[in-house]
Amino acid sequence: AYFARPGMSLAEAQLAKKRRIIAKLAIGPGQRVLDIGSGWGGLALTVAGETGASVTGVTLSDEQLAVAKGRAAETGLPVDFRQQDYRALSEMTAAVEKEGLVITDVEVLRLHYAETLKAWRERFLARRAEVVAMYDERFARMWEFYLACSEASFRHDDLVVFQLQLAKRLDGLPITRGYMEEREGKFIQNTVRASDAQLS
Repeated sequence: AYFARPGMSLAEAQLAKKRRIIAKLAIGPGQRVLDIGSGWGGLALTVAGETGASVTGVTLSDEQLAVAKGRAAETGLPVDFRQQDYRALSEMTAAVEKEGLVITDVEVLRLHYAETLKAWRERFLARRAEVVAMYDERFARMWEFYLACSEASFRHDDLVVFQLQLAKRLDGLPITRGYMEEREGKFIQNTVRASDAQLS
């Protein structure tokens, strides 16, 4: 998630992350997007749904692949998911250069994933009894420990999430990040308008 301001809920921060990526890449209809580390498919589906771009997502997980493919089938959006190993920034950089692409932006989201893990852990603890009933106490302890350790690693060790922006040309996007804030602002305005329309 991307915690753009204090006090954001996890759902708000997840949507902010997706919209920041859409804004950063200036994604529009007819473009093709590669989502490396696509998880359960949420980003790919939002990108396709809000921009009209087609998205290919890659994940390491059998379970995530099955869920993401199911979600894509339900929506009919132009999204495809595949299982493929994508780990190690240095390896990706070499592959990017080999293909003649240009790295136009690298953003390291330092503590955002720690905050995401904290929110996941809090949500898990709020429904821990349900998890114990579904599985058992041992499973619940292991999952709680995993979430706590992962949060600590992203908060205190050198683990980070990074985003690479790639382009075919150096001048493919504006040379400052101002265009991102402008597009993110439009997303916020549209959300407020939609909310006001529901209330009236």
